[in-house]
Amino acid sequence: MSKSSRNELNPPSTLLNNARRRCKWELVAALREGNDKIISALPAMGKSRGAIFAASETGIPITVLTGRGHEEQYQQFGKWCDEFDLTWERIPSFTNDCDTYNGKHGSKAKSKVSKLYDRGVRPAQIHKKVEPPCIDDCTYTKKWDTNLDDFDVLIGHYTHGYLTNVIQGRAVFVDEFSGNGFETKIPEPKLPRIVTSFVQAYELPFTSYKNLIETRDDTKKLDEALDWFEEYGFEISGKELIANSKLYRNAPLLVYSLLNSEKLGNGWERCSFSKFDITQQPLDFLKSYKMAFNPTDGYDSSLYLLNPPDWSYARNVIGLDGTPIMAMWGEIIPTAEKHQVLSEKERREYISEGLNHHYILTTTNTKPYSSHKSEIHNRVNVGYDAAVFDGVVYATGINPGLISTKGANKVYEENDIYTIGPNDEFNSSHIACAEHYGNLLGSNRLDTCQVGVLSGSQHFGDNFIEKWGAYHSHAVERERQGVDITYGPLGDEIYQHMVRNQTLQAAMRFGRESNDPTVVFVNTNTLPEWVPVVDQVKAVRISEGLRSVADAIRGVDEWQTTEDVSNHPQVDVGISMVRKHLQRLHEMGLIERKNEGRGKVVRDEKLERLPEYGYLTHVNDSDNQPYTISYRDHYRKE
Repeated sequence: MSKSSRNELNPPSTLLNNARRRCKWELVAALREGNDKIISALPAMGKSRGAIFAASETGIPITVLTGRGHEEQYQQFGKWCDEFDLTWERIPSFTNDCDTYNGKHGSKAKSKVSKLYDRGVRPAQIHKKVEPPCIDDCTYTKKWDTNLDDFDVLIGHYTHGYLTNVIQGRAVFVDEFSGNGFETKIPEPKLPRIVTSFVQAYELPFTSYKNLIETRDDTKKLDEALDWFEEYGFEISGKELIANSKLYRNAPLLVYSLLNSEKLGNGWERCSFSKFDITQQPLDFLKSYKMAFNPTDGYDSSLYLLNPPDWSYARNVIGLDGTPIMAMWGEIIPTAEKHQVLSEKERREYISEGLNHHYILTTTNTKPYSSHKSEIHNRVNVGYDAAVFDGVVYATGINPGLISTKGANKVYEENDIYTIGPNDEFNSSHIACAEHYGNLLGSNRLDTCQVGVLSGSQHFGDNFIEKWGAYHSHAVERERQGVDITYGPLGDEIYQHMVRNQTLQAAMRFGRESNDPTVVFVNTNTLPEWVPVVDQVKAVRISEGLRSVADAIRGVDEWQTTEDVSNHPQVDVGISMVRKHLQRLHEMGLIERKNEGRGKVVRDEKLERLPEYGYLTHVNDSDNQPYTISYRDHYRKE
């Protein structure tokens, strides 16, 4: 049955339609007003489509900036443009459209061009100065011959925001928050090479990166280096970059920021270029740069440069986000104000009644499953999580879809929770399909899953929170652990983005193609506090003793007494424990039991349904009775 057919049988609720209607008209108002805004609208409220509707309704030309690597997102925006009779064009991209970069002229030519591009040589300089094989007929250069002003809507990546000609005079929609889209990361192994090559090539008073870090407090050396920047500025020409394969375009920024950094007291350093006055050249391109760097971090001593585009060329800028954190958006669009489409009460109703989503908590632990590779196996509680997966199957009769981190999914696969065959076939008796947090925008596997499990939370590490604190000139540090974890007021906002909001957005990925009830078992205690939770359960693992009792009965047609079962060679628990296990198997509906003589006899009824790992029970049930739910009937709307 097609998606449209399903929705005809189960039309969206009035509450859902009202939320979507309000969202699209809020976007129309934001376009007409011309002010910078962050529109807060939960997933499935139609933010992205609403942006195209707003352009159609107002006649204002727009540019949409979204993530790279999701070509289907660009195409989806294009389909909406077609729906509203708007002309559109995807902004040319060197990595997508240059024929040499894409390997059409051989691996050797591709390698040469990609290395130049990675070091900061601009695409125009590559085509003009290097003359790659595609020089006379490159798809990329031909696309730029198109007059982009002729189109109602331009669609591109976040980094296209740096190009004045694609944002000038247009309203710009930034589709979801992306710190990475406007941030350059210089990895620790690469940073020393870039700095050393630069200071040696231009004879600054340092012999290497190590020497710069160790002696940058030397007043004489510092003054001499700053005099050099005063005279020569921050630009390395394309000609110099092409001639010297060790130079990188951003090397002057890196060196200057290291010389002028401010130590925050928690290991991190930061530098804001806006406070410096270098008179030799215009500094407009520098004023928004911020640097964050922690040379003491044992895992990641990368240097980060945050550099949002100069939005002053745009008519206005509108950010779209389901759960925006203004402490972070403010670093990308400093002049924007937040506007939340739904009230707090309406947001709760939108989830439970509008989307018909129902969240059941399965743990009181945060379960951070985005740990370093060396720690991930110790972090993931495979036994408990497998009992949750089995328990969901037992409780609902349906194999759920699974979302976890990439690392945790790898651990599950290694422990045979599921397997992926040579042709990507998915095999599991516990779950229907698996996806990870990082691929949710690029996957539709979960759209039809009405039962799901969200196992573990994302946590990029404390250094992520500390880095964003550094952008704010604030020394952020962890103060408590576990569920009560806190990083102080600013750090907690960033934690909210990194963990809690990502947990919610992941939970809301299930069941998008149906208006039937969707039940998500949330195996991490990191949902935002305002989100409604309908129940709390816990996993009970199947003990070896219970399994041995079940094995003694399994497949046997004859009735057996408790003593018969206890005397079975596979059973190694006492008779009182045998009675308890038989009671539990009977409560689970897996064995038949009747009175005979002075005692009871039992036999197999449905022991093939005995979970491999465990089952769920209500969190307040001291007797650990198995938890079951007919979710379609229980949560179906009247």
